[in-house]
Amino acid sequence: MLAATLCIELKAKHAHLSASETAILSNFQEVLNAEGHLPPSTHGVEHFIETQGWPVTSKFRRLDATKLAAAKAEFASMEAEGIVE
Repeated sequence: MLAATLCIELKAKHAHLSASETAILSNFQEVLNAEGHLPPSTHGVEHFIETQGWPVTSKFRRLDATKLAAAKAEFASMEAEGIVE
């Protein structure tokens, strides 16, 4: 029952996945983060990426309507979860 519910949830959330990909993910439920929250770190390791110079820039380009809607939805979701402000 749980596997069937998970498959339905996967198909709804990740419509771009094929049936075989959905089946694989349903077999490895522990790798999915259903709550959407990162677990607290269990170690004291912090990672830093050291950079030099100015950031790389590119010319401003508008997103097409589909990508813009997806980006807005993702940012709204991250804002609701407290990941970004």
